[in-house]
Formats: sequence, C-alpha cells, structure tokens
Amino acid sequence: MASPLEGKVILITGGTGRRTCSCGCGQTPKLENSKYCQGHSPITLERNSKISHSLKGRIRTPEHCLAISLAKKGKPQPNSQKEKVRQRMIFLASDPSYIKSVREGVIRAQQKPGYWEKVSLGLDRHYSIPENRKKHGHEQTPEKREKNRLAQRNRYNKWTDEDWFRYRNTCSNSARQSWKSGRDRSYLIYNLIGATINRPNKKEEELQNLLNTAFPDEWKYTGNGKTIINGKRPDFINTNGKRAIIEFFGDYWHRNDNPQDRIDIFQEVGYSTLVIWEHELKFPNKILEKIGEWANG
Repeated sequence: MASPLEGKVILITGGTGRRTCSCGCGQTPKLENSKYCQGHSPITLERNSKISHSLKGRIRTPEHCLAISLAKKGKPQPNSQKEKVRQRMIFLASDPSYIKSVREGVIRAQQKPGYWEKVSLGLDRHYSIPENRKKHGHEQTPEKREKNRLAQRNRYNKWTDEDWFRYRNTCSNSARQSWKSGRDRSYLIYNLIGATINRPNKKEEELQNLLNTAFPDEWKYTGNGKTIINGKRPDFINTNGKRAIIEFFGDYWHRNDNPQDRIDIFQEVGYSTLVIWEHELKFPNKILEKIGEWANG
C-alpha cells in the first residue's frame, strides 16, 4: 500500500507552521513572507545591481519619504548593522567600476539646474539649528580651532602655484555667480556693512535724539547694516507699522548723490522715503515740520 506522503514535498517548519530559513540554519524567519532570516540572505554585487536597475527612475513621493522618516525616527541603528554597512562600503570601494559610476552620478547631479540652490537652502536650514552647529564643530573650542588651523596650514604648504591659481579662480567665479544671481547679495552686503559700521556718527546721533524727543518709540536707527532693504541699508525705519524710511545725507559724502535715486530704490519694495540733509540740522523745527508734512501727506 502506497504512503499518503509519497511524491509530496515536506517542509521543515520548526513547529511554527512556516518554512525555515533557506540558508539551512534551521531557524524561522521573523517575516512571514521572507525566505531568509535577517542577515542570512546572500548579498552579492550582481543581486544589488539587479535591485538598483529595477528601482532606477522610480521617484519616491513626499508621503513615502515622510513615512520612512517617521518609521526610523528614534530607532538607532544597531552596531551589528553599522559593521555590515562598513564592510559593504569597504567592498564597494575596492571596485573601480563602482567608484566610476558614483563619480559620474555626482557630476550629473551637479549639472542639473537648481542643484546648488537646493544644497545651499538645505545647509541654511540645517545649520539654523544650534544643536547641528555644535555637532558639526561650528561652536569650536580653542583646542579644536588650533588643531584645524594647523591641519589647514599643512595642507596649504603642499600646494603648488597652479593649485593656488585654480583655487583663486574657483572662489572668484563662485562669488561672481552668487552676486549676479542676487540670491546671496543681501547676505554679502549684510556681512560687509555689519563688519564696518556698528554705531551712528555724531550727526546721525543728533538726528536720532531729535526723532526720539519728538516721536518717542517711533523711529529706529538701522544704519549699522543690520537691516538691508533692496540692497541698501536705511538709516531710520518706522516701528509703528508704517513702511516709512528716513535717510540722512551728509553734505560731503553725498554731495554727488541724487536723493530721488534712493527714494526710488526703496519705493520698489513699497517704502516711502524722506531724505534729510546734514545742513538741515541747523534748523530742528523745520526738520520736524518737514517730517510732519511728509508723514501726513
């Protein structure tokens, strides 16, 4: 009499009703549909290449990226997984074809329109968080600062004249492109002016005292470069919600300037501007009348 199991495949399930790991270890995979236990799957370059080609051109939606981020949040990577990743990177780094493909991919990405703008905005957001600045060494101790200085000096000592020429051209072209694009212009002006002008001069202090006396808490001195509007630094800005600016022109330094040019610059962004000349300070009452007529007009 024939056995009822004759001609049938018997799966060893380890008493769980599920198949065991295909590597032959006898353990049961944690995932029901998985053929291997975690870490038992034979990872080969050919297999990874097939996966890479199958996923090529597939774009993750923002919802998908958010779901991945939330799933990984608060779950530190185990040391065993870190070691596997490290060994994997060492293996890939020894493959010239892999290094070539990575380099070509980076070059293609950098040539895409808007790539560097995205990088810049991402870094701005990242370093706006104090914890990130501290983590990446932006808040350095004197010892770390000295160590970086010595390392940088040793690196520069090895440079040839050709290296310095290429470095200067790269910096010059980068600064020129940033200025032409206008993206970093306000940031550059802010740093340049803020580094040289910290307080009002004597004539500006005289006008500031006059404004504080006649219009308490209404005008703020901003000629120190902390406020940049349309590429220019206004001298006084109204703090009561009005888009109004008072510009102070010195008789000598602005003798060749047309006040209307400055008025037009601020008018482009919706600010009304009044220009007061240095010689007008001799008649404070007339200045107050001028401001009153301009404010009410």
